[in-house]
Amino acid sequence: MELILNTPQFSGNINQIIMNAFQHEIDYLRIGIVKTEKKIDFFKQKYNCIFKQLTKEIDPLDFIEWEGEIKVLELLKNKQKFLRQVQVCR
Repeated sequence: MELILNTPQFSGNINQIIMNAFQHEIDYLRIGIVKTEKKIDFFKQKYNCIFKQLTKEIDPLDFIEWEGEIKVLELLKNKQKFLRQVQVCR
């Protein structure tokens, strides 16, 4: 996909500004990924298994939260991967 931006006359380096904005978002996503991984690790330790290996009944709210955190982690990683692939050309 190609995106073309029309910007008014600007004395600064617009490419650098755009890349800095993408890098800021990537960094922000990394913080979210770390926090989400910690939440998932909490459940792994609490139930002594990974989500896919659940063989016993667990608290329904824990199940919902754990499953939700796994989905959030996937979304955050996909968005971060996409942003890392962005290239700014002149």
